[in-house]
Amino acid sequence: MLNRMTSYTPDIVKAAQTILYEIYRQGFGYKTLMVTLFKLLPAAYQGDLWVDPMEDIKKRAFMGVLDKLSQKYGRQTVTLAKGLAIDGWQMKREFLSKNWTTDIFNLPKVR
Repeated sequence: MLNRMTSYTPDIVKAAQTILYEIYRQGFGYKTLMVTLFKLLPAAYQGDLWVDPMEDIKKRAFMGVLDKLSQKYGRQTVTLAKGLAIDGWQMKREFLSKNWTTDIFNLPKVR
């Protein structure tokens, strides 16, 4: 289990996935539940001697952008794609539009 303080959402998702892989058992029914985080402190109180300061600055900047997007456009505006990943899962492509702007071979032909 992740045993350090963090407010970086990808780290929290990774920890949750690690725990899920440990407790999941094939053939059992599962329900969705809410996770409550305890002992939340302002970022000023966080500290980890083993975190690269430059990495921490990048993470804080990234989370700041996500927070601003969420405040402006709503809570579910941006999600982490990695958090949605399921091994072997592929999106349905029957309604996929042509990518004319990125693939020259998909340009419509004029006769």
